[in-house]
Amino acid sequence: MRLLLIAEELEEQVAWHAPMRFQVAANLARDLLTGPPADQNEQMLYQQGQEWERHLVDLRDGGKARDRARAGVPEKGGLGRGATAVWRAERRVETQDFTDWLIEPHHQLERKIRPPGWPVRLPAHWHGRSVAAQTAPVPDPYADWLTEGRVLAFPYQEQHVVWPLVPAPGIAGCAPVPEFEPVVRAASTIRADRIVAFIEAILIDWHGEDDPAETGDDLSWPSEIGGEHSEVDMRLRLPIDKAHEYGFIDLEEKRRAMDDARAATLRSMTEIIDSIPSSEPEVRRALQEAYGDSRQFGRIAQKARTYWGVRIRFTVTRAWWHWPGGSVAGAAAAGRRPDLVECLAGWAFRQSSLILEFVMQRAWDDAFDRYKDGRV
Repeated sequence: MRLLLIAEELEEQVAWHAPMRFQVAANLARDLLTGPPADQNEQMLYQQGQEWERHLVDLRDGGKARDRARAGVPEKGGLGRGATAVWRAERRVETQDFTDWLIEPHHQLERKIRPPGWPVRLPAHWHGRSVAAQTAPVPDPYADWLTEGRVLAFPYQEQHVVWPLVPAPGIAGCAPVPEFEPVVRAASTIRADRIVAFIEAILIDWHGEDDPAETGDDLSWPSEIGGEHSEVDMRLRLPIDKAHEYGFIDLEEKRRAMDDARAATLRSMTEIIDSIPSSEPEVRRALQEAYGDSRQFGRIAQKARTYWGVRIRFTVTRAWWHWPGGSVAGAAAAGRRPDLVECLAGWAFRQSSLILEFVMQRAWDDAFDRYKDGRV
């Protein structure tokens, strides 16, 4: 059933654009719109009825029709784009299942989101509720709770959904989660279509400093792309100045962390300069003159490919402090200080978004692994 849903998403929602598609389109046009049956085939394309569906089946099943459509298309062409399209379709289906899980009041408190494979955990009794059609206004008391910034709302299956709620006596039979306002404030600048992703981020069960990962490496987390493990740090991190502001570290620890980050950035600059070949003296000289200035060094690294044809990867090492583990929602439910919860929620969303980008990029890369060492 899940495979059928993913296939539907690929057909209806998820697009991918590769040069091979234009070649295939040209081949189809040449095959169908030339010769005696051209008028009949043109009518078939306009109508897109049963005859066109049968033709699509012939294309997918292989044989001469497929060979003609793929004429001149490299066998490996579009693998990366195709793999990421499948990944996005899987992600859409998983997000739908995740949203159903959020709304259902009688559900397990934990589940694993695939892709990318991270665990999420709901505090006990938290759930959402569809309260009205999207064409209708949100009724009271939910409208009041939204105005007061006590709950989140997002569209789903043509309905307004309000989340999180807990059972409580009263007309609605539920109430907003106590002390949830800081999380709502963190979501105030996020688009409505991204609220579900934000909720997912605050429910992720982040690793703690000493949590063993499944790969045996404390900094690793299995991305579950093709069964391979990606090196992804699944600890929730905060900027070092925030950690000091919230009292997790003292001033000396803050200074030491910043010094370590600065030293790592300088080492990266040195390694980049040393890696520039002698045939590119202008690049080396420009980087040497910018040594120690992260902003200028970064500008030169970005321009190197355009001006000199040299690709340079440079990132500034920043000082981070790692949250001891668990979800942001758990921190809110435990009554942690409001400004900390708001900060954690914002950084959880940023970090989860970056991880998703990284894992989707791995889907692109892994699509080509089948051709390594002569494998097909």
